[in-house]
Amino acid sequence: MLLYTIFSPEEVLDEGETVEEEPFTVTMEGKKLLVSPAGPGRGRILQLLSTDPADFLDSRWEPGKMIFWLKPD
Repeated sequence: MLLYTIFSPEEVLDEGETVEEEPFTVTMEGKKLLVSPAGPGRGRILQLLSTDPADFLDSRWEPGKMIFWLKPD
């Protein structure tokens, strides 16, 4: 049987139930980012939320990049 899907094989064949945190927005250097949590104080960029085309040319904000931040005390 063939299965045509947009999901990765790991997502389709995964039998274990994983608990993933929901993506959230964070603002860094004035740029609003949609981030998937990857541990305390770090995350992976999912999307740059901006209306300025120049922001998308900056490689620091590419989807898939890891970012780190410090939470204020």
